[in-house]
Amino acid sequence: MNRPAARSSRRPVRSYGDVPTIVDCVRDRLLVLPGATVVHTGHGDTTTVAAEAPQLWACLDRGF
Repeated sequence: MNRPAARSSRRPVRSYGDVPTIVDCVRDRLLVLPGATVVHTGHGDTTTVAAEAPQLWACLDRGF
C-alpha cells in the first residue's frame, strides 16, 4: 500500500497569501541584508535589496 510521505516537522507551514506575514518576513529577513545582496525572486527579473526596499516602504505607507 502506498502512503503519502509524512510531512517534515522541521518544515514550517506558511501562509503565502497573508500580506502582513509576507511584509514582516521581507522586512525582518531581507531588508536587514546588505543593499547589494542579489535577490532572485522566482517571478521576475533579478534585483537587489537596495532596489526593492523603497517599494516595500511605499506599500507600507499605503496601508498594507
